[in-house]
Amino acid sequence: MGKIKKIFVSISLVGLLFCTFVGTANAATHEVTVKSSKWEQLNYLGAVVGTTNYWRTIRYTSHCYLLNTNTKRVEKGIYVYKVTNYNYSYK
Repeated sequence: MGKIKKIFVSISLVGLLFCTFVGTANAATHEVTVKSSKWEQLNYLGAVVGTTNYWRTIRYTSHCYLLNTNTKRVEKGIYVYKVTNYNYSYK
């Protein structure tokens, strides 16, 4: 009986360790910093006189790529900006 008990305990410990290891294994994640948007301040002739870039960090497991960009004109008081938003697909 003692030998069977030792074998059972050994198999149980190995199984428990295996289940713990497999249960805590996470998918490999990657991290990348990407440009979120760009604000370009324009003068009265339409020339760019200043640029501000905004960034964000994306965590992904499978893929991350630039999906599209949207550009629009924004007027704030006497200032005019050309705003470009960058949209990403990630999983």
